[in-house]
Amino acid sequence: MVTNSTLFATLKTVAYMWKQDKANKNAIEIARQAGSLYDKFQSFSEDLIKVGNNLNTTKNTYEDAMNKLTEGKDNLVRKTERLRELGAKTSKKINPKLIEFSIVYSFFKITCKVTF
Repeated sequence: MVTNSTLFATLKTVAYMWKQDKANKNAIEIARQAGSLYDKFQSFSEDLIKVGNNLNTTKNTYEDAMNKLTEGKDNLVRKTERLRELGAKTSKKINPKLIEFSIVYSFFKITCKVTF
């Protein structure tokens, strides 16, 4: 039973209990959201690692393909360019930078092989 003299103290106690209850509910919600955030971050980081691995695979595949085009004295770029020089009817030309790269790359490879 609440009297006039204990009413204010009782109201303060009830208000404190409500405040504590709300803080407990907030703490539970924060913990739930933190767990969800952690799980999403873990999933995101795994996907990012996969992207990095795929980029490395793509880079290695690109380098392998470029080596087939440009590696060696008789590489694919030089062979096809010689066909054009010999009179093959073409409507397009190989990118000059690719031709230059294949010549320089071939020279560098041959020079390195000779000097070692």
